[in-house]
Amino acid sequence: MVKIHLYGLRRKFKNSMISIFIILLTILSVFTLISIVGNVLYLVMRPLFASGIFSQTALDDVHFAVHIIMETLSLLSIALIISTLLALGSAFLITEYGTSFVIRTIRLFIDVLAGMPGILIGMSVYGIGLIDRGFIIWQMIVVALIVFLAPKLAKGFAQIFSGIPLHYREAAYAIGASRIQVIFRILLPMTKRALIASVFLGIARTIGTVAPVMLFGTPIHFLSLDIYHTAITGQLNQAAISSFFLLTIVFVLYTIAAWLDQKIIE
Repeated sequence: MVKIHLYGLRRKFKNSMISIFIILLTILSVFTLISIVGNVLYLVMRPLFASGIFSQTALDDVHFAVHIIMETLSLLSIALIISTLLALGSAFLITEYGTSFVIRTIRLFIDVLAGMPGILIGMSVYGIGLIDRGFIIWQMIVVALIVFLAPKLAKGFAQIFSGIPLHYREAAYAIGASRIQVIFRILLPMTKRALIASVFLGIARTIGTVAPVMLFGTPIHFLSLDIYHTAITGQLNQAAISSFFLLTIVFVLYTIAAWLDQKIIE
């Protein structure tokens, strides 16, 4: 009885220590996030109030940041369309077309690319651009973003399709439906919100990444890359304004994804 009692006390102590550790990590994470956002807001507001919100300098900084955002969204839109189509095709192959050698190879290829660091992706695409001079900078950036985003979307889509109960597929096949009909009439309608949420999360991750596009530099602007360049060259006001816009965009994207996820749960 004494041993059982001591074992129970040790287990409660371990559970309490783990709970305290998790709470401390959560507090630290929230404090870090608040510190980053607060610092960005301070750096944005300080020069605006010092020189005037509608001063020419402030308006020029905001105009430049908006220009960068539009150029970033243009590049990201091209990469997103291609990545989504590739990811959907790959996910359908993985989940709906058996486990042949080709399918296993595709799955392995996707897993490897999804876990590859962004800087390696950027270096690989940059190396291809050096070999083939026909590439221009914006095309290499789009290719790097596709290689970065498509495997992650493919893994997410495959998990979503795998979550659909098997009896839906079996019932459709039993009444003579083809694979294409199962995909377009069962899988896509049932998973469209989850797929859209996954796409929004992918956009949020990609728009904030620097590593895949770090080697390309100017004259093409990408929001996270311009934040890095303006910060290291001492243009802190411009870096802060661009960071504020980036945080706002990422917050909106994650909020939409969370809302869609909540709708799926309901």
